Amino acid sequence: MTTIQDVREALATAVGAIDGWRADAYVGEQINPPQIKVSMPAFDPRLVFGQSRVTYTFRCFAYYTRAAGDAGERELDALAAMTGAGSFIEAVQESDNWTATVNYAVVTNVGEVSVTQFGTDSAEYFVRPFDVEVCW
Repeated sequence: MTTIQDVREALATAVGAIDGWRADAYVGEQINPPQIKVSMPAFDPRLVFGQSRVTYTFRCFAYYTRAAGDAGERELDALAAMTGAGSFIEAVQESDNWTATVNYAVVTNVGEVSVTQFGTDSAEYFVRPFDVEVCW
């Protein structure tokens, strides 16, 4: 049976295949942009099961160094494109990219670009969140 760990790793593999990006299945301790980190936000366990399937939402954060200026924001905008080689959406929704058995994966939200720090790192990063619903 497919597990949360399987899905996190498969999601990281799918989006890590986007040219120029690397991805981790877990948030971890450090960041090396351009990088996508997979997390699992809070959820209501009463709403996870539907018939014999489970559905979870995963949140992916795409980080780019702020020192890159406009070029970094352009890279994050390219991820938000609906299609194309640099599209996060296309990478997630293309079933051939998945290494775990899932019924479907769909991007349900593309967030805005903001500025953040990661952990105790004093460097600032551009970040854009993506919510991905996965059913298996």
